[in-house]
Amino acid sequence: MILGIDTGGTYTDAVLLDNDKVVSKGKALTTHYNLMVGIKESIEKLNKDFLSEVSSVILSTTLATNSIVELRRLEKVKEVLIGYDRNFFLKSIKIPGWLELEFVDGMIDISGNEVLPLDIEGLRKISEHEYPVAISGYMSPINPKYEEMAKSILKEKSSYPVVCGHELSGELNSIKRAITTALNASLIPSISRFIKDVQDVMKEKGIDANVFIVNADGSIVDVEEAMEKPIKTVLSGPAASSIGGVFLSGIENGIVVDMGGTTTDISLIENSVPMLSKEGAKVGTWDLLLPSLKMRTVGLGGDSRIYPYRDSIEIGPTRVIPISILSSIFPDIKKKLKIKVDSSLVPPNEFILKLREPSFDLNQIEEKLLNNLNSEPISIEEATRICNLSHPYILNNAIQRLEEMGIIIRSGFTPTDVLNYVGECQIGDVEAGAMATRAFSNLQENIAQLIKKSIIKKMTIEILRYLFLIDYKDDNLEGLLGSIINSSITGDFRHIMPEFSLPMPIVGIGAPIKSFIYDVAKLLHTEAIVPEHYEVANAVGAGSGRVLRVLELEIVPIVVGAEIKGYRINGLDRRFSEFEDAKNYAINYGRETIGSLVSRLLKGQSSEVKIEISPGIGGDRSVIKILGIGRVQ
Repeated sequence: MILGIDTGGTYTDAVLLDNDKVVSKGKALTTHYNLMVGIKESIEKLNKDFLSEVSSVILSTTLATNSIVELRRLEKVKEVLIGYDRNFFLKSIKIPGWLELEFVDGMIDISGNEVLPLDIEGLRKISEHEYPVAISGYMSPINPKYEEMAKSILKEKSSYPVVCGHELSGELNSIKRAITTALNASLIPSISRFIKDVQDVMKEKGIDANVFIVNADGSIVDVEEAMEKPIKTVLSGPAASSIGGVFLSGIENGIVVDMGGTTTDISLIENSVPMLSKEGAKVGTWDLLLPSLKMRTVGLGGDSRIYPYRDSIEIGPTRVIPISILSSIFPDIKKKLKIKVDSSLVPPNEFILKLREPSFDLNQIEEKLLNNLNSEPISIEEATRICNLSHPYILNNAIQRLEEMGIIIRSGFTPTDVLNYVGECQIGDVEAGAMATRAFSNLQENIAQLIKKSIIKKMTIEILRYLFLIDYKDDNLEGLLGSIINSSITGDFRHIMPEFSLPMPIVGIGAPIKSFIYDVAKLLHTEAIVPEHYEVANAVGAGSGRVLRVLELEIVPIVVGAEIKGYRINGLDRRFSEFEDAKNYAINYGRETIGSLVSRLLKGQSSEVKIEISPGIGGDRSVIKILGIGRVQ
């Protein structure tokens, strides 16, 4: 039996899978201050009689993603850059405070030849340190020799893993590879603590099982690999949602739309497999060289903040605690709720709650605010008076900074409150959610239906934007195209009646999705599928236990003058006089390497290794692609 767990932005879900069937499921609020609390609470809602039968635990987690996006939990890192131009590198990116750089001489050319020896003495002079180390060589995907030499020297100077760039990516983009390698090293301590905490929780619950984590491409890794290469676990939540949508619906082709508490994730399924991105992953402001699913993520969820804006409303992208949930935890809040919107600058019924103490310097307003925040939430108006400010708008910068740093969290009006009001869900204090909805009714009649229509329109537009980018390499919906799409959705047209039609179904998953996805499908003239267990699809996707390992080896000619003098394999320090010898070596090396990785991960369970051979770019080249495929049972 497999225990699948997903720690989402709002909820933590747990499911027990036996022979691909959900036999028990549980849902709890994600506790960002300590993820283990939410994980324990979700497990406690499962059938306890089955827990002793669990053989594997598979998690998808937002920890790595949120750490990068929010710049939290990023630990100090020393990165050694071999063969990089110092001035060019320093001009290319803004160096974050947690990153300490060491530039070391040593150059390998595009053909994999050593043209400048590695500065061994420079490496040995690097001081010992108690924090992670990253190594990135300028041409390491072509020939990783200098990275491997540096690793053997630097491993003696740190108790943390030392990870090289070529171990994470075979792409030549040296700047992106350096950033990816540095962020990977910075995540090692926090992911290691997370994994240890998870193992402690499993022990506490009497679960003796192997623990795995979902990667950005939807496959899984064991805890040893996750602790060494945690960067691969970014976007694991969205990846699990896509896998879960396919797993539960059984579709071969379609769109999976996952609406959670914080975001809506959209992915394309072809031949029962989610589409992979050729561009890597974008997380926050960073472009990373990682295999990942091609997805679109928008800040639209059940907990998206709804606020007045220019005599109308805006929804998202910020996540807040719904009034319904806040009132269920702090019942006295209901007495403070306002009955109408007073100002387009100040949303009614917004509160702030302290999560933890800050570890950085505060300005005067921030310090005054936090000194008066204890265990109970206070309204924005109360906070304004405490800080002796004339208007809540002046307090906004302080609140935003403290939110971004995870010190406080805001509570306010959300789609969850609206769905409580219209009777489509019952979460938390339903009456408090209804009161928050009615407070907005002086802006416009039928405010609940207006908000629902706005969400349906936004979701439809984002699906079209995603597909336009895939089909036409452009997601700019301004101008004429934007007007056509808007007319097709609103039905507001004169002489031309535009329509968009999808040739495949839309699979809706995530707790709030039923309230919106059927109307979205109507606008796109297709079928909506909401499968059983749709509300815990991410945990199901994690528990499906997909194993995929890929190794690509490119064979390229060694050219001297105008003649081919032999062949080499990019990424391996090996040369051959004949092409067939290079090809056979690549196939045997790849099969043995990938087979060993998959076998170790599956611990003897059945797996398959496939070999694909295709022409490389230019003549006299070949790419050998080795795939290891299996599933944790």
